[in-house]
Amino acid sequence: MRGVLQGPLVLSFAALGDSDAAPAAGEVGRAVISDAQLTALARESREDALAAMYGAYKTRIYTFILRMCGDPETSDDLTQDVFTKAYQALGSLTREHRVLPWLYRIAHNATVDHIRRRRRFSWLQVGRLAGTAEEPLMPDRHGAIPEQDQVRSVLATPPAA
Repeated sequence: MRGVLQGPLVLSFAALGDSDAAPAAGEVGRAVISDAQLTALARESREDALAAMYGAYKTRIYTFILRMCGDPETSDDLTQDVFTKAYQALGSLTREHRVLPWLYRIAHNATVDHIRRRRRFSWLQVGRLAGTAEEPLMPDRHGAIPEQDQVRSVLATPPAA
């Protein structure tokens, strides 16, 4: 089954052969696969269709995502996410579908969703808040230790000589 498990969707992209010398677009090994052949293969074996798509289009999808988000690690994660989503939707492909534009649309939507999520949650550095309008107005006593004031007074007094 080439690293694809039924039930909860788990795909092993390493099993699909992620070599540095990626084949040209539309090629799997030395053979060129057309969109019609890929959709026919998807009807017969989704796993084989995924392997063919991944081998043929991984580099193009990765580069497309990298241009949108600018981070290689995020691009790699999103590329795997795109092929996972494509695997789930392989059954919806028809003979009229063109595979590469379909993958580009999935990649675009996944990247835009990621960018939106990243903007929604922004991490604040506490040091940058001190002395600004964003600094909390009420003192935070949640981390206070009851003995804290006593320890401070002991440390403030010089030792007896």
